Amino acid sequence: MQRVRRDAFWESLDLPDGVPFGMLLYRFYDACGEPLYIGKSTAPFGRLEGHRKQAEWWGLVEFIAMSMYPSHGLLLRAELAAIRSEQPRFNKAGLRGKKRVELHLHGSADDAADVLLDEADPEFLADLVRILSTPDRALLAVAPPCPGFC
Repeated sequence: MQRVRRDAFWESLDLPDGVPFGMLLYRFYDACGEPLYIGKSTAPFGRLEGHRKQAEWWGLVEFIAMSMYPSHGLLLRAELAAIRSEQPRFNKAGLRGKKRVELHLHGSADDAADVLLDEADPEFLADLVRILSTPDRALLAVAPPCPGFC
């Protein structure tokens, strides 16, 4: 985490090395270290400059944390996980999952799990796991016995 000088924003940043500066996850914090806003960008200079010039919360910014990701997919997942776990004050999108997602039921269970983990509300997922884990709702590994009229 770095202290930000709002009057000399770019000069105050120690930009990350290694991965090309393009798949950036950034977090802005207030003076107490509380998260204000979490975002991502593949064009960080313009995105961060936009926040600096237009965000209603910019006057509260004291710190920034930045992480680079090697792919856009990993960046999207990291942003969503960070927003859901840290609950920043000014993020509106991403705090809850989508109301509906397309889930393919004939195919890879791993792919379906990825969709749910990426898109669903964490509380919904916790409830779903609890329900599917109860003995009366657990999936049967074998067919139940024939009731006698087979």
